[in-house]
Amino acid sequence: RIGFLGSAMQNVIPQLLLQLKDKYPNIKTSLEEVSNNAQINAILKDKLDLGFVRLARVPTGLHLHPVFKDTFSLVLPAEHPILKKGFKSIKQLSAEPFILFSQDYSPLYYDTVMSICEDAGFTPEVSHKSVHAQTIFKLVESNLGVAIIPTSLQHGFQMKVQFIELLKIPQRAILSVVWKEDNRNRALQHCIDLLQQTQLAEKRS
Repeated sequence: RIGFLGSAMQNVIPQLLLQLKDKYPNIKTSLEEVSNNAQINAILKDKLDLGFVRLARVPTGLHLHPVFKDTFSLVLPAEHPILKKGFKSIKQLSAEPFILFSQDYSPLYYDTVMSICEDAGFTPEVSHKSVHAQTIFKLVESNLGVAIIPTSLQHGFQMKVQFIELLKIPQRAILSVVWKEDNRNRALQHCIDLLQQTQLAEKRS
């Protein structure tokens, strides 16, 4: 029983499910897309075994392990003037309304985006919030604002928006896996082992 944020479906979870199917074909998995806090509550109540979250800390009794570090990208309407002028700094967008994932859905993401803007010298005006990337992209496409997202989220959507990867900022979007320390489910341990093996292989390469 695996909980996840939408961004985890772009890379980490599909890879994990394929590895599980290959090495442990008898393990059955069920997925549920829910917010960070909902995953934590479900794990504490033994309704989920594993969660993919963007959190800096978790309650006592849970283990948090980072599995994927992502850059952030700016999302602009396809015909935004800055694309012709040339993008130099996010400060160029200080007067724009911002469209973000809800603070309740992912507090760490929200606070990190705030810090990105504050580092550039402004506090963004947040005009719309959502829990779905597709909704955010649709609002940007409709010229209702700009957005900042984890870069991996841009894949799989066909919309009239442009992405600018923010490589020069120090902030990164950290996706972590969380589980209950006293959970003795053998399938859970297999999942954790596979995730750690994948990380080691990526570091070596």
